[in-house]
Amino acid sequence: MFNRILIYLHEMYPPIHFISTYIFTFIIGAALGTHLESFDFMYDIALHLGAFSVCLMSLMVRIMDEFKDYEDDLKNYPNRPLPSGRVLKKDLKVLQTFVISTFMLLSTYNMNVFIAACICLFYGLLMYKWFFMEERMRKSLPLAFATHNPVVIFYFGYICVILFERGYLVDLNTTLIGIPLALTMTNWEISRKLRAPKDETEYTTYTKIWGLKNATLASCFVQTLIIIGVSIFLLQSSVSSYVLLAYIPLALLVMSQYLKFIKTHEHKKTFKLYAEDTALITQLSVLAGSVLRIIF
Repeated sequence: MFNRILIYLHEMYPPIHFISTYIFTFIIGAALGTHLESFDFMYDIALHLGAFSVCLMSLMVRIMDEFKDYEDDLKNYPNRPLPSGRVLKKDLKVLQTFVISTFMLLSTYNMNVFIAACICLFYGLLMYKWFFMEERMRKSLPLAFATHNPVVIFYFGYICVILFERGYLVDLNTTLIGIPLALTMTNWEISRKLRAPKDETEYTTYTKIWGLKNATLASCFVQTLIIIGVSIFLLQSSVSSYVLLAYIPLALLVMSQYLKFIKTHEHKKTFKLYAEDTALITQLSVLAGSVLRIIF
């Protein structure tokens, strides 16, 4: 069983996903703690526990999706660990029990943090149950998107509670940076379901539902909101505003690949990877701006 679980984690939640989610927590910490005069929060064990818990929450949702989408994956992704039989459902049930128990246990040191963890768990369970309207959601990808994507906001809220309880969050206005950071996940969710006409299968995509142009423009709209939000954050300080000189050209370069797709109906790499480029550029820019503001 242990080896099968390792196979699953390697393929469906590889180390790079864990590390990026872990670091994401500290990027939020730096962005919300720009009023601080040091990086002491980096050594706070509570924030490290929170970062690890967010990773586990993300894995929890990933495992839930394995059970929810099992029948679809048998047809569309037969080589994945579970539908291929390399991993068994009982293995994932054991892993899920460990994941949920661990992040709940790690949140017991503070009542408010524990309550925030309970809320994240409750929302995850609602997602698993399709918000008790499975048949309707399975027929409507936009409805599923609208109800499932906000889980990122709950993770962000969990991190904010930890920062507040530890004294690092004193100005609620700074939490607005969470909007563009969360939207990178929204863009990823849309982008991974953008396909060229020749690549379409039975799998439901946004390009099938909305058409290639409208679906791609929807992603561009989200990216525009991200650029505006990050730019406002960086412009709040004369020091961090210099980061814009690198951020905007890079962000627009990625977006140009989407606009090119509308004209050519072709792309060099999957839009999931383009969305990950956008997320990386956004997070690094926010981190760089935050560090400069703390230092200077």
